[in-house]
Amino acid sequence: MKTILILEDDFDLGMSWKMALESLGYAVELIDTVDQARELLSNQNIQLVIADIILKKGTEIQKSGGISLLSHISLRCYPKPKTIAVSGVSPELQVLEHAKILHATSTFQKPIEIEVLTQEVQRLLEEAS
Repeated sequence: MKTILILEDDFDLGMSWKMALESLGYAVELIDTVDQARELLSNQNIQLVIADIILKKGTEIQKSGGISLLSHISLRCYPKPKTIAVSGVSPELQVLEHAKILHATSTFQKPIEIEVLTQEVQRLLEEAS
């Protein structure tokens, strides 16, 4: 079974993605901090990461959230999982461009339709097989 890690600070959104992907037969880990993501990447065989680029903790925005995770994956993970970077803040399109520089496999602006996300996940995981 292929395992997907979702780094998302919006619990309801993350759960909707998790349930949709689990219904397709994937194992899905939903987390909300970069530290948890790094730990999971160290301890589990993760094939795909969906990372929210802008994470919030309370009222504080952690702009380096998903970007720092992509950097970690790029420098320290082998084999490297496929990565999907997402951002819900329109001015953050530059952040999505930065994600591409850090080898994000795909980037999406939120809101993203569940069908679009699941199709991209399936495509990327089929490519990796």
